[in-house]
Amino acid sequence: MNDKHRMIHGVKWAAARAWGMRLSSLLVFMVLTRLLSPADIGAVAMVSAILAILLALSELGLADYLLYAEDSEKTRNQIFFFQLTVAAVLACVTFIAAPLMLDFLGRHDSANVIKVLCWSLPLATLTMVHDAVLRKTLDFKTIAVRSLISSVAGAMTGIAAAFAGAGLWSIVIKHLVELTLMAVLIWRASSWRPTWQIDFSGFKSIISYGGHIAGARMLDVLAANLDDLIVGGAMGQRELGIYSVGKRIYQICNDLIGAVTSQVAGPVFARAQGDIAQLRGMYLQAMRMSAWLVMPFYTTLLLFCPLIVPLIFGAQWQDSVWVLQLFCVVGFLSPLSQFNWAVFMAAAPSRISLFYSVLRNGFSMAALLVGGLFGMNGILFSQIGRSIILFLTGRGYLFRYVQIHLRSFPAALVPALMSTGLIALGVLLVRMMTTGLVPWLSWGLQMLLGGALLLASCALLYRSIRSQQISA
Repeated sequence: MNDKHRMIHGVKWAAARAWGMRLSSLLVFMVLTRLLSPADIGAVAMVSAILAILLALSELGLADYLLYAEDSEKTRNQIFFFQLTVAAVLACVTFIAAPLMLDFLGRHDSANVIKVLCWSLPLATLTMVHDAVLRKTLDFKTIAVRSLISSVAGAMTGIAAAFAGAGLWSIVIKHLVELTLMAVLIWRASSWRPTWQIDFSGFKSIISYGGHIAGARMLDVLAANLDDLIVGGAMGQRELGIYSVGKRIYQICNDLIGAVTSQVAGPVFARAQGDIAQLRGMYLQAMRMSAWLVMPFYTTLLLFCPLIVPLIFGAQWQDSVWVLQLFCVVGFLSPLSQFNWAVFMAAAPSRISLFYSVLRNGFSMAALLVGGLFGMNGILFSQIGRSIILFLTGRGYLFRYVQIHLRSFPAALVPALMSTGLIALGVLLVRMMTTGLVPWLSWGLQMLLGGALLLASCALLYRSIRSQQISA
């Protein structure tokens, strides 16, 4: 099986994993948003933002060393025990210090939740090396099946807890069940086991490699969660609940359609090291496929947000419509920078990942901090600015290391932009022509046309992928 077939096969299983996990998350989310208040949702969102940053710190980018540098029994053992130790220390520090800080800010529910969820840090690190080993061999099927089982089990447990009256703790229960079962299943599926004969000689080179990646990822995660910390810390848990529902819907959609190819791109791009022409072609093709799927989808979602959010999640989340619509713009722009990280990992020195991350995230966090001065709307518009920054800061590095010119982008985006324009024009015309009808009929006609056009776009994309697969 050549690399193109491996990538397509990997995309299929990565898609199965992403769709299964996110659909189960969506089901739980739909239930909880009808049972919990915005303040409850905001309390857990605040903790999730803090733990996401700490998890990136415990991971330290070391697992990628197995993908892009040396993979040996010794390095696997070193990385496993180092990550586990760091995660355990961070969990203990968080258990003691974080509740004091959150209580001081008046976020008492978040303080109680973090005392329990902090122990998810060492749980998550138990599978990092195993996951990297499986990804290196492009064995996405094993990862996908185990992830789906643990995700469904966590979802069922969380929903049962919610109906039993557990409230916001149902989210905590779901998360811990999912992580625990995932660790058990991945360990049973993998033949590798850590040994107690720990030899840290030569570990300095791994830390040196991972240091650049860890720094870059820390900045990425901090920039991705800074908005939650600003809204939750400065505006309150209720406001964070409103904000996080819109953002969470976007994140689920992004994981369903946008992050699938990103998971596969890294290991596949790594196989093109030294062949710049091949890597350049792979990058443009991946961006073309992603944009053709992502841009029409987010255009359709933006047009129907006012109907979807109250209908699926409840009328109490009407204020989240505007949040989701602006995040749809963020999603629309995401293919322009989606594969930058994978390309830099494959073609550039590891320090470039850090320089790139410092540059783009420095501007991004500055935009979020300035936006925070203008309330939630300022935060939302700064998110759009952040997407533009991601594209602009990556341009120079793409040209330097892969010789991708700006003029290459329009040709790759033509199918996506044509589909997007057709969907937007068709839906808006139907909306104008049906203003005198009852709302449910007007919305129904709009959704009928918009859905048909989106499906037609997906069918054309699938045909394009199949034709390339056959020709290969």
